[in-house]
Amino acid sequence: MQKHPDPALSVIVVTRDRIATIRRLLDHLRRQTVIGDIEVVLVGPSANALAGADAALAGFACAQALVYEGAFTRGRGTELGVRSARGEMIALTEDHSYPDDTWAERMLAAADARWAAVGACVRNANPATAWSRVNHDLAYGRWSAQTAPGEIDDVPGFNSVFRRSLLLALGHRLELLLDRVGALHQAVRDQGGQFTFNPDAALSHWSPSTRWPSFRVWFSNGRCFGDYRARHEGWSSGRRLAYGAAAPLVALMRLRSHWRSMRLAGKNERETAGYYIVLGLLISVIGLGESYGYVAGEGKAIDFLNDFEFRRDRFLVDRDRDVFLAGRDARADRGVLGLIEGCSDVERG
Repeated sequence: MQKHPDPALSVIVVTRDRIATIRRLLDHLRRQTVIGDIEVVLVGPSANALAGADAALAGFACAQALVYEGAFTRGRGTELGVRSARGEMIALTEDHSYPDDTWAERMLAAADARWAAVGACVRNANPATAWSRVNHDLAYGRWSAQTAPGEIDDVPGFNSVFRRSLLLALGHRLELLLDRVGALHQAVRDQGGQFTFNPDAALSHWSPSTRWPSFRVWFSNGRCFGDYRARHEGWSSGRRLAYGAAAPLVALMRLRSHWRSMRLAGKNERETAGYYIVLGLLISVIGLGESYGYVAGEGKAIDFLNDFEFRRDRFLVDRDRDVFLAGRDARADRGVLGLIEGCSDVERG
């Protein structure tokens, strides 16, 4: 087997079910202008889930296909990928977020030794509905093409590049934090890590456009945040109860923070009345979830969030779903030819 130098960038790709659901992402990664510097680490829950990995990973300078044995979560799968990766810079991906051809090149250009992580511009791939636009703005709106480049206090969650040594320095906490990316970023900052933003590096992200899942995901996000904050800061039961009773105030603070982020990102255009109604509803739900998390803890909210990050077609309205699936299936039907040079076997983690 031919030996390859360590890659400049290791891209972690996690599937919960089968390769077909991440093939479109792999196709976008294969079109990167610096493909010769990229390792793909594909992680799945079983050998059956990774059937056809050699063909799917063809064309990369190096690749690994790893099976996680035991109960599978996104955090566990991603942790295995991070610990197995050969590159110092690690990209965390989503199966519904697709990078431009120059994304990796521009991320690496910004990734000098000062930075723990590099963030990219995240575009909304399906902006036709108010629900999609609000979901996108709440999750990624602050990282737009108009956001100033350079040092920033935070980067997108699973669409950013991190320094592997700093992730590994989190030790046994890494798995838990990879399921809770806001907490992950806080842990990196606690280590003294600094972040930078490169608006020239861009991805297109499919945002949920259905109503009930939108309510549930933001309530769950708020609940997980509230519980983690209280535990991380060692709050007393009395303080948890006091914050739990302040749900309206929490929602107002969230709204104020959101408007500030949008101004910094240069989002000044007027929106439809429906957009503002949806925005008010979802920010209220975040505040309720956060307050509930202070009192009741995380519960099973993290299980829903883990499920939510896979198979985005389940959370799209019909017209969005048709486009999303057509794009994925058209590529999957064509298939990929060739063999991987380097570490191409399906391995067990």
